Amino acid sequence: MLPRWGGYRIRQELIQLEDQNAKVHRLVKVPLAELEKWDAEHDVLGLKTFPVVVVGDGSEEDHPHKA
Repeated sequence: MLPRWGGYRIRQELIQLEDQNAKVHRLVKVPLAELEKWDAEHDVLGLKTFPVVVVGDGSEEDHPHKA
């Protein structure tokens, strides 16, 4: 079914294989109801982004990707 009629959009995910050298792209169907959340949580390559968290002293910390 086509995304326009199926109520979803196609997004890509970047997957790193076990040997840490090979990467593949996978296309996923994201329902329209979850599209805004998906786009907020992933970059253009499909990697999960991580939020910047303000710690107690007012500085910011980046949280690395979880593999």
